[in-house]
Amino acid sequence: LGAAAARALSGAGSAGAEPTPVIGFEDLVERMRKGTVAVIDVRNEDEVRASGALMVGDAVALTVPLPRVLEGALGLSDEEFELEFGGPKPSMQEPVVFSCRSGVRSEQAAQVARHIHGYQDILNYKGSALDWFSRVEPHGKAE
Repeated sequence: LGAAAARALSGAGSAGAEPTPVIGFEDLVERMRKGTVAVIDVRNEDEVRASGALMVGDAVALTVPLPRVLEGALGLSDEEFELEFGGPKPSMQEPVVFSCRSGVRSEQAAQVARHIHGYQDILNYKGSALDWFSRVEPHGKAE
């Protein structure tokens, strides 16, 4: 998968690549509150421990570090994914939002999800953790 991911990413910042649609804070919070979106945070686990996860009520972003996305985490079986990451693998039918620290790694993950694994309803929370935690206390929940 490494070479395939590299090919998917090679166009991610080029003039011909189609950027992933973005989602803003308010829309993301509302969708998380309603349970109508899966959120994958591609920050490393130490980054998530330092600031906390993106949370709204009982909804929590699932941490799947970018290196694991690039290695094929989204291609794991549902059971393998849940065992490794502690939450359900997003279905191909549900919207998936990728987040990171500032929106760069999340764009890379979104490109891999779309071009390698076939996910179609993908969004990038471009503001990512920097935006989230400018509005929500670290280790706190959005209301």
